[in-house]
Amino acid sequence: MNCRRAGAIAIALTMSVAVAGSGLASAHNEREAVMKHIKRAWRPLLAMSKADSFDPAEASERGQEIADQLQRFKDLFPAGSEQEDDQTKPTIWTDRAGFEAARNEAVTAALAIAQAGDGATFQTAYKSLSATCTACHDKYADLK
Repeated sequence: MNCRRAGAIAIALTMSVAVAGSGLASAHNEREAVMKHIKRAWRPLLAMSKADSFDPAEASERGQEIADQLQRFKDLFPAGSEQEDDQTKPTIWTDRAGFEAARNEAVTAALAIAQAGDGATFQTAYKSLSATCTACHDKYADLK
């Protein structure tokens, strides 16, 4: 192999590793953005729950927003991305089925909030989403 060809191969390999690495870092950054979005959508729901008030339009919008963000979460844990994340436990990658089940349960609970027609239904759905999120964070997140 001549020097030019060897150099070209080395450059190509370096670039593909850099692109793959940036993709993994991008997944980590997007995970953080999704969780921040969910947190912003959560605040009005928490306020409604604490005040025992119900705003159907707000509940619908925020519940759907959380469900949509949780759907995005599905593809944000590619193999290798655990190296870029100090806030996620390795169990997300070793117990993928359990994580997906927890995520799907949270989507269902968020959609129940979005579809709540009265305060009692909202409170039940909110408690379900809260419990589901807490259980998922306990098992899969390493928040400091």
